[in-house]
Amino acid sequence: MGMGTPSPGRKVRMRLGAVVVILVAAGIAVGLAARRQQQILLRERTLQEQKSADAASRKMREQALEAQRILGSIVEGEEFSSMDALKQERLLAKLLRESPALLELSVADADGRENVRMGRNIGDAPELRDLNLQAPFRKAMRGKPFVGAVYAARVFTLALPILRTGKPKGVLLAVLAAEAEAPLKL
Repeated sequence: MGMGTPSPGRKVRMRLGAVVVILVAAGIAVGLAARRQQQILLRERTLQEQKSADAASRKMREQALEAQRILGSIVEGEEFSSMDALKQERLLAKLLRESPALLELSVADADGRENVRMGRNIGDAPELRDLNLQAPFRKAMRGKPFVGAVYAARVFTLALPILRTGKPKGVLLAVLAAEAEAPLKL
């Protein structure tokens, strides 16, 4: 055998080597394509999750505005601010029964002492609290509504001033389910 012609064994090894190189290259190409596909799927899933989160955030903002409108219409009038605690409690109990989004309602006087407190998970005779140092109470007493952040339990706080002759006399504090199926009802 001459120098220019490879032996049959060498030809087989060269062909096997070429096949191995082709298979390795194909494996790398398939791996890269699979990785690219995973990245595309991950990006699509992330975008979908962001869209869902944005839609949920919009829904919660709308719910907060609706709750603020409905509860605000109750406390803005002179009638609510001139009611005694028992009448306020009856009105709020009806609202709590008819609105699954409401989890807790309380009324505090100008000093921050609750005189009405009720809720779905706090029992029949809940302990009344002093809200004087809480941010929702303080902001509402300055005449501005307070809408709190949504917590991990998917609830948020809404505090509204109870007005008498245009000045805050107390605060209505509500804890609402952020994703309740049924809206607030009056």
